[in-house]
Amino acid sequence: MLLKQFYLPCLAHASYLVADERTRVAAVVDPQRDIDQYLAYASEHRLQIAHVFLRQLRLQPRRPLVEDVAPAGEEGEAQADAREERVRVRPVHRHAEAD
Repeated sequence: MLLKQFYLPCLAHASYLVADERTRVAAVVDPQRDIDQYLAYASEHRLQIAHVFLRQLRLQPRRPLVEDVAPAGEEGEAQADAREERVRVRPVHRHAEAD
């Protein structure tokens, strides 16, 4: 397992890239607005970012990470469906249990 923390001191914002070294599949947790650092790290380590987890929806990336990890070029409906199946963005919410 590969774990890399990205920290933005001015906002006290920590984000993480977690990857399986065998499959080379990665997930980004709470990405910062500037996503180039994740793409560069993934490229440098030959990783494919396949998942993005947002724990706080106000911390949306300036440029959607999902579009950057999807294949470039024109795509038909089948390719769009395949891309959506490969890249999943999942907001993570904490729910208080009812007493």
